[in-house]
Amino acid sequence: PPPAEFPVEVTLEEAFSGAARRLQLQDGGRLEVKIPPGVDNGSRVHISADRSHGGDFYLIVSVKDHGRYRRQGKDLFVEVEVALDDAVLGGELTVPTLTGRLALTIPEGTQNGRRFRLAGQGMPALTNSANAPRSDVDHRGDLFATVKVKLPSNLTEDELALFQRLRAKRIGAPAPAESPVSEDNGAGESGADKE
Repeated sequence: PPPAEFPVEVTLEEAFSGAARRLQLQDGGRLEVKIPPGVDNGSRVHISADRSHGGDFYLIVSVKDHGRYRRQGKDLFVEVEVALDDAVLGGELTVPTLTGRLALTIPEGTQNGRRFRLAGQGMPALTNSANAPRSDVDHRGDLFATVKVKLPSNLTEDELALFQRLRAKRIGAPAPAESPVSEDNGAGESGADKE
């Protein structure tokens, strides 16, 4: 007869770092099994067990959807909010990864939807055995961070006037006379458009 199959569900974090599960066997016994890093939906993990546990079998893995990351093979995709002023002027933002956070410097004029590749920050390669050493860390996929520009809300009158001046300057029209703004009023430092 073909080896038995046991379905097992893991989180993305468990698929990244590996996990252990206790299985209830048909004979009433329990067996702890290791799930290697890098598993994906449909991965078949071979488990060698002695005859007292029913012999060899396979774990059929399903990975739960994640609220932040989308997975495609070994690559991960994440959206990162960026304040408008950082997108226009350039700056540094923090990108969440499965191992922590990384700083990413974006250039001035970064457009909404632009994707940045963080090499080696994706999922590890799946090895064929749950008992294999973790040599797969050097073979990770990439993390792609997509910029989502967040427009400021609750702008002050001075900030709105600055945007009106900018619009007028870009289209070549004279700035509105009813809202003069001096350069040293500190409107850009109010923090209204930063989080």
